[in-house]
Amino acid sequence: MGVFMGKKTSSQEKRQRRQRGIQRLRKLAEQGIEDGIFWKPDAQYAEQVYNAINRTVFNGQLTRPKIVIRDYNKNFWGECEGMYVDNRPVCKVIRMHRWIPNSKIFIRVMAHEMVHQWEFEKGPYNRMTHGKRTFWSWKPECARWGINLT
Repeated sequence: MGVFMGKKTSSQEKRQRRQRGIQRLRKLAEQGIEDGIFWKPDAQYAEQVYNAINRTVFNGQLTRPKIVIRDYNKNFWGECEGMYVDNRPVCKVIRMHRWIPNSKIFIRVMAHEMVHQWEFEKGPYNRMTHGKRTFWSWKPECARWGINLT
């Protein structure tokens, strides 16, 4: 069994990759943007949004969990469920509500749930909060890429 020895990525290549991620996010945000008409995302769109946010905001640090889109009786648009696997924190699933007002809000909610994933898996306390040190510390980075973290 061989070991893959990939070449190092230069800072210029990283910048170009992030720039492509920004363009992808903008393109994804333009789909389903009419206010007042509830919009139904599908699983493929959700995965594209997750991948674009992961590349740009989180530098590819996160591993995509299962993303479920469906109707929920709970009063939320998104939810991140974490658990411990082999004593290691893992985000098992991100749930997104099927009916979201528009694509910009969908992207905002996905980013919100991904910050919770980062908090749980990579953060210093391994728990999901809305605290200043972990959750809200991502607000400037999200804003840099045009995502209003709420």
